[in-house]
Amino acid sequence: MRRAPSFIGSAVEFDEYRTHLKSVSCPRCRAVGNLNRHGFLRGNVDKGCELVVRGWRIFCSDRGRRRGCGRTHSILLASCLRRRTIRSPNLWKFLEGLVSGLCVKRAWEKLASDLTLKYGYRMARAMQRAHSKIRTLLYRVKPPPVVASNHPLEQTGCHLREVFPKAACPVSAFHLNFQQPFLG
Repeated sequence: MRRAPSFIGSAVEFDEYRTHLKSVSCPRCRAVGNLNRHGFLRGNVDKGCELVVRGWRIFCSDRGRRRGCGRTHSILLASCLRRRTIRSPNLWKFLEGLVSGLCVKRAWEKLASDLTLKYGYRMARAMQRAHSKIRTLLYRVKPPPVVASNHPLEQTGCHLREVFPKAACPVSAFHLNFQQPFLG
């Protein structure tokens, strides 16, 4: 019996995953054999205003004689952040700018996003609120590196780089490895 993931790497991986959907347990009620595809999750991205596929919805059927819970859960692409417009690679570039010593304004301008500077400050605050949870999970894999700075975002960025050295986007690798959202 497999457990339903919260994040998946690509649409191809989801197609492979959905062939085994009936052998996966529901993350809410733990019932097996009741999961069905229930549509796409679409949303905006940080460039432009078009809707893109951000993930999929899975329904735990309680219809007929099934013993499911009747609720849905989401499976997001690892390149997307839960309830955020910005994508994981752009958040990583922003965090890299902060790690390199740039202020929030300069790091956000370097990103050249269509989103406002106010959104950049909001992302910095969200990362500061979530850094203790992130660092706790990263510590389970590897102890933090020695960093000269005592700024929490710089320490988090260096720790991410240390745990996922070969990943193009450590934020996406965090999603796939821990199956938890980077920003709660």
